[in-house]
Amino acid sequence: MSKWELLSKRLAWAVDRKLQTEPGLTKITNVKLAEIAGVSPPAVGYWYADANGMEAEQARRLAVFLDVDPVWLEKGEGEPLLSTINRQPDNTVSAEEVCALISLFGKSTAAGRQQILDLAHVVQKIGRD
Repeated sequence: MSKWELLSKRLAWAVDRKLQTEPGLTKITNVKLAEIAGVSPPAVGYWYADANGMEAEQARRLAVFLDVDPVWLEKGEGEPLLSTINRQPDNTVSAEEVCALISLFGKSTAAGRQQILDLAHVVQKIGRD
């Protein structure tokens, strides 16, 4: 079993990371996660129990809040952090990564869009180094 195979492990890791990296944030309740994802609090409990999976839109909403990759959160594929982009040998970004970012940008809140723009600046700087 892979480290990120279970949704419960991915969600717990993302919540813990958010608590460690967000100054002043001391608790994230299931009610808060449910509000963000647009589901009922019991649905979040099912995620933590690995009884139900997460839909793409729910994962996208939570990923923006938790600062993680939505595909990783939903399916356990790829890397947890958007800033962990797999670089091609010639230091370019794949078309799939660009499409994923464009899709995420279009569906994001203003704060999420700013995070994506910040990431784009980081990627651009890495490409020059």
